Amino acid sequence: MEKPEIWVQICIQRLVELAKKSTTMRRVLDPMFVYFDSGRHCSPPKGLAIMVLSSMTYFMENSGNQQLILAFVIRYLDHKNILHDPHLKTSIIQVATSLAVQIRIGRRLVEFGFVDDLCRHLRKSLQASGKFVEEQELNSNILLQISIEECLLEFFKSLMYGHCST
Repeated sequence: MEKPEIWVQICIQRLVELAKKSTTMRRVLDPMFVYFDSGRHCSPPKGLAIMVLSSMTYFMENSGNQQLILAFVIRYLDHKNILHDPHLKTSIIQVATSLAVQIRIGRRLVEFGFVDDLCRHLRKSLQASGKFVEEQELNSNILLQISIEECLLEFFKSLMYGHCST
């Protein structure tokens, strides 16, 4: 009763049990991400988002649906709240990279289109960097590009070394 960590784990376990299907997963994760980005809780490595999502993927290890969380994180990059915020996008991509390292999704990343989505965001960032922009915006885009490249690298490491969670 005196340790809140235990109650946090119980809550996360209940959320995972609730979110066994992709539709329900979206309904569970969507409000969570709105809270994460509104309070700037996405900043890894000690951000609330990575701690909660990492715990969720741990509890989903046996179900083989960990990639659903990663798919949601990547797809969240298109959400209207963060569409034009390169700093927040960078944080979310860093969360995705950490999750990719944790779950080692292997060949399943092709099924979910992670690479396509990340390449599209990389292309948009490169196009934005090619325009005449302020130095601060250019630096933000460069950090975003580096984060996307690191995430893609983790995905490809997973493919090359054959580490699959399934």
